[in-house]
Parts: sequence; structure tokens; C-alpha cells
Amino acid sequence: MSTRARVRALVSRSSVRAAWLGLFVLGVWVLLRPAVHIFGEHLRDVWAYESWEAHRFTSMAMLRGSLRYHVSLGSLVGDEQVHDGAGYTNWGFGVPLLQLPFHAAAVSLLSLPARFFPDRAILFVYLAVAVPLVWLGFARILALRERPAASRLRRVALAWAATAFVVCTMLYPLIASRLQVYDETIAYFVMVELVALSAYAFLLGSAGALPVAALAVAAGLGLLVRPTGAIFLGVWSALALLERRSWRTVLVFAGGAAPFVVFWLASNWVRTGSPLSLGFQNSLPGSEHVALVRFGSLCVDTTQHTMQVALGVFRALFMAVSHDPDGWMKACGLSFELRDNEDSTTIEPFLGAAVLVFLAWTLLHFLVRRERRLELYVPYLAVVCLFGLYVYAGAGLAWRYVGDFWPLVVLTAVQYVRTLPAAAAPLLGWPLAGVLSLGAVAAFHRDVEPGSKLVEDLDASRIPDMWAAFQATRSVQSAVLPSRVRCGKLPDWPRFNVGWRSNVAGWFSDCTVESSSEIFLGVPPGRGDSYVIRFATDGISADQARIYVNGRTYAAHRTGNAYEAAVRIPYESLSSPVILATIEWEHGVDPVPGHLLEVDLE
Repeated sequence: MSTRARVRALVSRSSVRAAWLGLFVLGVWVLLRPAVHIFGEHLRDVWAYESWEAHRFTSMAMLRGSLRYHVSLGSLVGDEQVHDGAGYTNWGFGVPLLQLPFHAAAVSLLSLPARFFPDRAILFVYLAVAVPLVWLGFARILALRERPAASRLRRVALAWAATAFVVCTMLYPLIASRLQVYDETIAYFVMVELVALSAYAFLLGSAGALPVAALAVAAGLGLLVRPTGAIFLGVWSALALLERRSWRTVLVFAGGAAPFVVFWLASNWVRTGSPLSLGFQNSLPGSEHVALVRFGSLCVDTTQHTMQVALGVFRALFMAVSHDPDGWMKACGLSFELRDNEDSTTIEPFLGAAVLVFLAWTLLHFLVRRERRLELYVPYLAVVCLFGLYVYAGAGLAWRYVGDFWPLVVLTAVQYVRTLPAAAAPLLGWPLAGVLSLGAVAAFHRDVEPGSKLVEDLDASRIPDMWAAFQATRSVQSAVLPSRVRCGKLPDWPRFNVGWRSNVAGWFSDCTVESSSEIFLGVPPGRGDSYVIRFATDGISADQARIYVNGRTYAAHRTGNAYEAAVRIPYESLSSPVILATIEWEHGVDPVPGHLLEVDLE
């Protein structure tokens, strides 16, 4: 070959590579443009702060070597936990950990006036990483099942269409709904699990250790972002081992996931006293679901009620949402939270009948074809486990929690596509790409466009005071709570900056009580770790009452007209000498006849 021919060939190959790179960049921008639209009209609009401070303040606390969101209780705001006299986030440490490098840069390198990197910009950066990774995963799956001579352009277009359908159906609706701490958490969770799915795609058909390590890291991050990540950790570890049955895979996956699992266990222990406790039972008083997580849901107390909860959750996911359950389900606290742009008359299910039909069809197809590969059935088992988890919780369902299910639905689709017979190859072409693209557009206009008006950013006037607000969470409040409290003289501190949450719940000024009563008490020094809590009553005749003190449940036994229980409180470990105590008079929903006269911790 002459020198001129070689140059022409090199230029031709370079031009082709440049064209493919240009198409890739264009595809990424087309998929990220709807995310920009959620935040505003221009890319600069992503430079904004989330209205809730939980993630960024926890992240900055972690930079300072602490997991405590608040070192004392005077500045708590809600959806937070209390343990050993300190406040902790109710939303895990995964998102703060992902935000941590950005906030570190904001403090040490960028010299931002607020000293915090904007939450929305951080989320957008991770979107810009996750979206092309998801596309690469889909392209990998399609490449594995096609002949080398197959059209690359068709495969690339179908992968982009599938990515657009997934993000507009499953991810962007979460972002386009207020985008407060809970929506943000689940959006990060969906991103992480979709990235894990992409790593799994590259694990297939290869013998390298990198995809296994990437899958393990993503699975570990998912565990830190959201407790349901524990189910996904089981899914990804099972799939890795089923696809590659070797000790090398075990060691690589365990090594990649171990740091995250260890951190998860350690952080649970710090904020709850137990490595396997998630701390939801330490949530602040005042919410209707607090007693449920302290002492167990009332909605699943019998087989009949459990079946009713299961039916309600099933209907909400696939058939129709009952926004206002009747009878016992309403009395026990079962509820279903709709999207913010919907009203109580809406009955649209959270996932929809199409998802149910798809799951049933693919499972039936595997069974009819007598597929014996266990990895194909792992997603279905995980869906059943998630469903059972929500039934067992007995508290209902919020629409955003479908983020726990969507990655499993996509995984099912991936497993189905990769096992389709060769005769089905024509189905994976331009017509399917067109259908998925139209579905993405429809989902954007139905679920993303209306919700984008609801995104709540921090008011610009509060940004200059953000650092002072963070420092306030690190200071010890001067107020001291009494260790003995009488009815009619209930202290009004702390009030948690939220009107419906105060120091006392379920105990009224006339001494009457509800089915449970909650109060914060001061802890007197000089007792070591051994304390006794006593509460005097009038007209309450039960032999014992369960009491929840600083993360542990005890049985308080009756002595005359009073009850008492020996409790353990590690005084030297308390961030501030205050603990939360909850008395359950009756495992029910009705007020208890009788009066609580006094509570004393000594």
C-alpha cells in the first residue's frame, strides 16, 4: 500500500471515529437536556441549592469527622433521628458521601461564598456520568447477541432509545417533583443501581475483574444510599456468582463491596447502637407512623389484616391507588402518598398494569422455554422480597418508592433480551427504537414536564447564611431539660423548628394520653450507665407497658399506681444529656382511659 493510500485510510478511520464521538456527545446532551429543563431554561440554572439541608450538612459533618447531623437537639427539623443526645439524618449516608468531594472542593479550592457546592449541580454531574454509562450497558447487551456484521448504527440508536425511555420513565420523574431530600435520595439510588446494571452488562461475556469490581462498588454505594440497597446487594452478588462460578469472582466482588458494607454497619452502630438497625425507630415524635416503627405496625397484626395490606400495596403498584383507605387500614395508619401534581381523586397506579403484564409475560416465557439458568429468575425473587418488605412495614406506600422497583424491571428486560432466540433479532431494530423514543417523549410530557414546576430550591436570601446555619448544628444548646416532668408543666423545648413536632406527643396538659406517649427527658449525671425510669399514673390498670428509651425497648412493670423499668443510658457517650422516651400503653390506635401524672428518670 502506498503512502498516499495509508494516509487516506488513516484519515478515513479518524473521520469515522470523530463522527461516532460526535454522535455520542450529541446523544448524551439530548438525554441531559430534559434534566436541565427540570431546573430551568439554561444550564446555569442547575447551579442551585436544595431547600432541605440534611444531605449537605451531613456531608460537611463527615468532612469534619462526625456522622452527627446535629450535636444537640435544639435545631432538628423533621425526618431526622435522635440517639445518644444527637441528631442524625433519616436518609442514610450514601448521598452525603457522594456529595463530599464537591463540598471539600467548595471549601478548600473554589472559595464559594456559601462554602457548600450547589446540590443541584452535584446531581447533574452524576447524571452526566450515569446516563452515558447506562447507554454503554444497553449497547453492550445488544452487541453480545448480534453478529459482528450487524448494523452498528441500528444498535447504537436502539441503545439510545432504551436509555431515553428508562431515564424519562424512571429517573427524571423523581427529579421533577419538589426534589427535596427524599426525592433526591431515591433519584441517586436509581442512578446507582442503573450504573450497577451497566457494570453487570460488561461482566457478561468477559473474563476481566474490572466489571466485577465496578459492580461491587455500585452495589455497595446503593446500600449506603438507601436501605433497600441491601436487596440489590444480594441481587448483584448472586448474579456475579451465577455468571462466573469462581473463587476469583467471590474475592473481587467481596473486596469491592466490603468497604461500603463495613461503613454501613459502623454508621448504623453510631446512630442506633446496633450495626443492623437503620434508626427509623429513633425518628422524632409527632408523625402518625412513629409508633409503628417503635413497636411494630398495627396493620399487620393478624393474617387477615396482613392480606389486606398486601392487596392494598399490590393495587397501588399495578392497578389503582386507594388514597384514603377505609376501616381498620385507615385507623392503623396505612396510607398511600400521591405525586404532588395529582389530587385525591387520582387512581393511577404507581407502576401500572403494563409492568405487571411484562413481568408475568417474561417469567412465563422463561418457564415455557424451560430456562434453567438461575440468574434469569433472580430479579423476580427480588421483586417479591421488596413487595414483602413493604407489606411487612404496614405503613403504606409513597409514589416515589417505586424507584426501588424500577431497576429490577430494567434488569428483567435485559435478561429477557439477552436470552431471546436468534429468530427474534429483527424485533430489536428501528421499529422498537421508534416505539421507545415515542414512549420517552410521552413520559416526559406526562410525568416530567408538569412536575418540573414543583422543584423547590433554597431561597437566594438564605444562601449567605448557610454556613452560619451549619455551624449552629455543631454548637451545644444551653437549654437543659428536667429529668422529672409533670403533666400540666410540660417543657416546650425542643420544638424542632416544625410546629407540629414538639417535645411531647400523646400526652396532654389535662394528663390524658393516647395509645402511646413520647417525651424528651434530661439525663442526670453520676449514675454510670444504669438508670431507672418511673411514671406515675391514674386509672391505667395494665400489668406492664412497653417503653422505648434511647433506641431500646424495655418492659416497665406496674408497682401500685406507677410503672418502672431499669434502662441503660451511656451518659459519657451522650452528645447532649437528653434522651427520647416513648411509652406504649396499648398496641392500638384508640386513646387509653386514664392519666399520666409524672415521668421521672433517675
